[in-house]
Amino acid sequence: MRTCALIIVTALLGACAQDAPTGETPLVVPEGKEDNFLSRSAQEYLVEGHTTIVLDEADAGLGDAQKLEKVKRLIPFKQVVVAWFLNAWIGPKDSEDKNFGYGGFSALTKNGSFEDLDIKQVDARTFAFTTRQQLAGPLDLLERLPTTRAADGRITFPLTVGQISNKDMQNLAAGAEWFRSAPWEDFDPKKVPAGTTFDTLELTITPQPRSLDGWLDTPRLFADGKVTIGVHFGWDYHSAAHVTGSKLFYAWLVKKGFKSPVTSYEKLTRTSGPFTKTINANKKPVKVEVSMFWGKPLASTDPDTEAGGVLLKADLIKSLETREVIIYSGHSGPFWGFSMANWNKTEAGELDDNELKSLALPSTYQLMMAEGCETYAMGEGFFANPAKASRTNIDIVTTTTYSTAEGADPVVDFIEAVVGTSYGKHVPWLWTELLQALDYNAWDPAMYGVHGIDDAPHLHPYADAAKFCTTCTKDANCGAEGNFCANLGTDAGKICTSACTGDDGCPSGYVCAPIAKGASITGSACVPRTYSCKGGAEPTLQLVINEVLADPPNGDEGDVNGDGFIDADEDEFVELYNASGKDLRLDGWTVADGTAVRFTFPSGTTLPRGKVAVVFGGGEAAALSGTGAKVFVATDGLRLANGGDTVVVRNATGAVIDRLVFGAEGGNDRSLVRRRDGDKTSGLVAHPGSVVASPGLRTNGTPF
Repeated sequence: MRTCALIIVTALLGACAQDAPTGETPLVVPEGKEDNFLSRSAQEYLVEGHTTIVLDEADAGLGDAQKLEKVKRLIPFKQVVVAWFLNAWIGPKDSEDKNFGYGGFSALTKNGSFEDLDIKQVDARTFAFTTRQQLAGPLDLLERLPTTRAADGRITFPLTVGQISNKDMQNLAAGAEWFRSAPWEDFDPKKVPAGTTFDTLELTITPQPRSLDGWLDTPRLFADGKVTIGVHFGWDYHSAAHVTGSKLFYAWLVKKGFKSPVTSYEKLTRTSGPFTKTINANKKPVKVEVSMFWGKPLASTDPDTEAGGVLLKADLIKSLETREVIIYSGHSGPFWGFSMANWNKTEAGELDDNELKSLALPSTYQLMMAEGCETYAMGEGFFANPAKASRTNIDIVTTTTYSTAEGADPVVDFIEAVVGTSYGKHVPWLWTELLQALDYNAWDPAMYGVHGIDDAPHLHPYADAAKFCTTCTKDANCGAEGNFCANLGTDAGKICTSACTGDDGCPSGYVCAPIAKGASITGSACVPRTYSCKGGAEPTLQLVINEVLADPPNGDEGDVNGDGFIDADEDEFVELYNASGKDLRLDGWTVADGTAVRFTFPSGTTLPRGKVAVVFGGGEAAALSGTGAKVFVATDGLRLANGGDTVVVRNATGAVIDRLVFGAEGGNDRSLVRRRDGDKTSGLVAHPGSVVASPGLRTNGTPF
């Protein structure tokens, strides 16, 4: 139930894929002299507050344990209730919407992005709990919302929530959910029938850190020398956009040199086979196959018929289950999904977001674009599928408002970013370049974003780090397609390097530093931390996530922090090892999960070399006295998800120092540890031996 990181950008001008710098040799900008920054149009926010579950009168006689169990079963449904009314208020609206004028802040929540925490019994039938929602919106969302700043600095706002019965809120059958009927479908509290009852929740909202930029992970797609792409144009009422868009896309494929399986667009059917083309990617041939599907009038896939809808949905599911790149372009919306057929005449073509979790998705890497109106919530739909729970084998592009309903430009941009070439060679794209191109096509500021990119490459995919720091006079001296020649501006002169987006993309001893041409910063490149190639580079400061406990066990062994209490939240911990070979100042460094920053190291924190710091979710951490470990407590908990989560450590400037992603293996009542303590290159394993965890100590129980 954890969200993934999201990076969202907008563009004032169109963008082109980043080629190696040419012409003027770029200059490495001295540390502290950069005066440029990356502009992004939106970001994620964490919204949280308290709400209640009121059990039915018939449940009053249940035992305490039975009541609590029933409340836990109802909490996910109540979370959907909160998410729906939050969306109804903050979501984008135009004059045609029946609830136009109610809120409308161009923001959206993610379905499923919540936790059930802090359950407390209020009376015989009422239980309170903390609701948390992840939403995306514009950078100035806090200025748009009617918020109040509390004395403790929290930013709050009121939310009107309809009172939905326990029975009704469990009605989430696809296409017949409770929120698709009056008075909730087009909710506006000023326009509902008299007697409708509401609750008012006070919610806090906090901006969340945004992910680093990175490259599309095309090397993973190209690893076997072939990439398969499925493009699906969903039915849309805007001038039959599914027909016009597919026709324009057919013409573009032919123009770009793809071999068509038929002689004309009119002859193309769902069984014609793919368009094919071979590209040169990092000096290796890659065969590209593009299959296209759309509702073809008066054909077997006629979108106005049930039979056509069945085939269109089946084709989309086949792409999701078998192809590597999947593009959907058509109608969508919050708490909706993909509409391949005319929903006014048949629901046979509907693939709802709650169906995604049961598809036979592959465990291999996939790239997905949900190109439709307000598709932001689709990310959680895919991550609910067991094959994608780790969030490391799928990246999903979505929107937080309206997208382009006509033409094929977004589809073309996406294909270009994946398999586009320049002068006969494949050119890797940064995510920001793709998202800027997509935003440029949209009617409104669409705020396209991508979910799941915390593991995206932060070094140019075609770089050769072995060539770094070798002298050069031009790019051709640097060998690899991803390398180029840059002026280090010190005694080193011109050296070979490559583009990067974060320090963790560079080799040990290097940092990702800004480079400039003239007075303009044009990107970043890996350079020695000392800004000198002589005498060897200073080792990169390394703080390794060494051990993580997301699921403390029941019983005495679950009291991992040793405070005398067994608590599933407070006994969670993250252990960090200083592998840098020197003392580290951790002032302002942060520990985050997949949703939010959970802990910030206080000023004056120094971690000696070879030692560990342990951050617990709560409690007193008495068990670590005498271990030599630095012990800290996250005031509001770490909130690690047992079924899979991400742990990210950033320095005070926001650069990622280490990142760890785990799946369902984190929920087995024992910690995950490095196979070799403190070794960032070694994999994670379940804690060996009879003990379930060893915070502050090596795996064998000895001090660091």
